[in-house]
Amino acid sequence: MRTIRKIHEPSAWVKHRATPGATYDDVDAPKDELRRALVSEQAGLCCYCLGRITPEAKKMKIEHWASQDRHPHRQLDYGNLLGACMGNQKSPRSQQHCDTAKGNEDLFINPADPRHACTALFTYLPNGKIEAAGGDARVEKDIATLALNQPRLRAGRRAIIEEVTSEIVRTQRTLSASKLLGLAAKLEQPDASGNLRPFCQAGVFWLTRQARKRAGARG
Repeated sequence: MRTIRKIHEPSAWVKHRATPGATYDDVDAPKDELRRALVSEQAGLCCYCLGRITPEAKKMKIEHWASQDRHPHRQLDYGNLLGACMGNQKSPRSQQHCDTAKGNEDLFINPADPRHACTALFTYLPNGKIEAAGGDARVEKDIATLALNQPRLRAGRRAIIEEVTSEIVRTQRTLSASKLLGLAAKLEQPDASGNLRPFCQAGVFWLTRQARKRAGARG
């Protein structure tokens, strides 16, 4: 996960939310506008796994962080709405992830809540596995609930980790800590279409960690 800044609530959704008796499931709810806004502010990445999403009903879900069933009063709350991948929803349960695996379960981490600083809550192993930083049991529970170590997700993270670590090895004598941090910053910059690279946070983690090691070695 990475922190999401909620800044683009579409005017059509504001209007719908202000309509007396409006619900999320109304046939005239402006969900196309909602999808576009969510994908834009998340730079084209799923709120949980950081896989690619696009603003089409068949290619993403509108996720209620606090589920509609358990928290119906938040069904139209834009701060509660996120863009999620399809999570292999038509596959066997063992292959599902993200919102599809989560169902109505409550989570500890909300990537749209800046107080959580969620990017600092995870570590990434060389094989692409994601773990809770410091072994936090609440974070580990969310990882399990969202099935974030499903094999396809691990493979995506592993690929970008291998890419950045091979660059580190190739240039180990010339790539300074500041240059490593510069590469990490580039991974956090959207492209011309406003999209970040899928699973980019795994690469950012490894580049930043190596930069800290080099800075410490100089000290």
